[in-house]
Amino acid sequence: EEELPGIFHILNENLEIEQAVRDTDLPTLKYIPETVELSVLDIWLKTQKRKEYVIKERLVAPLLATGNYDVILFDCNPAWSEIVTGALSASDTLLSPLGADINSLKAAKIFVELLADFQEEMKHSFENFMIIPTMIEPNKLSQTILAKYRVQYEELCTVASIRRSIAVQEANVQGKSLMETAY
Repeated sequence: EEELPGIFHILNENLEIEQAVRDTDLPTLKYIPETVELSVLDIWLKTQKRKEYVIKERLVAPLLATGNYDVILFDCNPAWSEIVTGALSASDTLLSPLGADINSLKAAKIFVELLADFQEEMKHSFENFMIIPTMIEPNKLSQTILAKYRVQYEELCTVASIRRSIAVQEANVQGKSLMETAY
């Protein structure tokens, strides 16, 4: 099977961005695939000058400059890393899913504090920052956690929430995005 180039190849090997962009079944949705080299990208970013801005300057700005893209989405790992820092620095909107489970509830306060510290340190503010409650189930614990999110993060928490579903897993098995499988 042919190995597809990804973000690592664009940033580290100066691959032309459009060579990594792939089409989907939806005519207005394109993506750059994740590759095994993504795990090395974090280490590589640590060695770069102005590492926090590499993704913005070498990926986001050139894509937006083409006029072919209105929105660029980053689907980041929940663990903080140089890649996440770069993606956040390049973003004006942050949509963060937050699971309705006990571990996510415990981590939520730390996450919000880390984001506040990040914004202060980087002198960067998001035009929009929203927490989207996810993995909602019809049980008491899930509903209690959802209610806590709505109270503790009233300003950030979306009214809509996402129920636990196997649709994402099914889409993954099919090698498609959730949007493609629903299309």
